[in-house]
Amino acid sequence: MGPSPDRRRLPRTPTQVECKLLRPFAPRYVEAVTVDISSSGVLLLVEAGSPLRVGEEVELVIAWDGAPLITAEDTLAGVVVRAGGSDLRLQPAAIEFDATPARLAGGF
Repeated sequence: MGPSPDRRRLPRTPTQVECKLLRPFAPRYVEAVTVDISSSGVLLLVEAGSPLRVGEEVELVIAWDGAPLITAEDTLAGVVVRAGGSDLRLQPAAIEFDATPARLAGGF
């Protein structure tokens, strides 16, 4: 059996950027870091806590340039499309954006 084909629709760019994830029922943001990103989604390592579940809607705030101020353009809505097991510290999760972020429209 050979390697499984890459099912990604768009190429991803490896990048590590700090971000925060907000779950609708949670009172606070959860720390995360990007692993790779495309105009359609992002792979994150999320600070462990209550595990993310496939189908869960989230909001993501990315500190694109390491800027301390976050604008409305930095907030992205999305849905969890894959979620891995937690190692008690970090959980991998793939988020598909609801809409292509203006910042990523031409590629990352």
